[in-house]
Amino acid sequence: MPTNPTYPGVYIEEIPSGVRTIMGVATSVAAFIGYFKCGPSNKAVQIFNMGDFEREFGGLDKLSEASYAISQFFLNGGTQAWVVRVTSDTAEKAEIPISGTISGPTALTVTAINEGKWGENVYITVDDNTPVSGEFNLSISEYSTSGNRTTITRQEIFLNLSMDTSATNFVQNIINDPNTGSKMVNVIAAGSTAPLANGTLSGTHTTNPDIPVSPDINATITDGTTSTPATPLEVPLSISPGEQSLSDIAPALE
Repeated sequence: MPTNPTYPGVYIEEIPSGVRTIMGVATSVAAFIGYFKCGPSNKAVQIFNMGDFEREFGGLDKLSEASYAISQFFLNGGTQAWVVRVTSDTAEKAEIPISGTISGPTALTVTAINEGKWGENVYITVDDNTPVSGEFNLSISEYSTSGNRTTITRQEIFLNLSMDTSATNFVQNIINDPNTGSKMVNVIAAGSTAPLANGTLSGTHTTNPDIPVSPDINATITDGTTSTPATPLEVPLSISPGEQSLSDIAPALE
């Protein structure tokens, strides 16, 4: 019977010895550590099928032997796995500062949610087609290219966002929410000016041309004048000059 302590001191309780059964544990749970095209870095993520793997880590990649091992695991009856994506210590996230006016200060900085060159396939569109003045919509699209065909693989649209930090639709709270926010990017808001309603792009990995932030794209029409298109243009996120991508630890894509 357990001793009932009634005053400060040292109590001794004898526990009868005996044979104790060793409980069995599942041996069908696998762990995979390797290079994957996207996904959280240095963090174990539980997956239950290839659909989970594709959503979290981008699916099969010809540069990743581990991705094919995961596919074979589930094809041969595996039901649960833990996956860890590793990157180099200097791997960076693609990002773009979006100005509030042409050549003005940064209003919103958009950053890929995790490291790697995959972020250069993410496009951001800003438009101000909202019922409330000063609010804006943010469209986030990831593209993939196979041969000569480019398609949208996933897209997120967030409507009626605000730069007001006290508002319930404050852009930073909406986009960065870990449960209901974006699965592709995070944002940092600066000031109260809404981001410019046109296409934006970031700096470069190391070789892309240097293009201004929030460019004002003009189209020449028949009478020789120019006009700015009403439809926002999409341009990609990319990694700033001099920063390292996953291509430094994996062979270059053909």
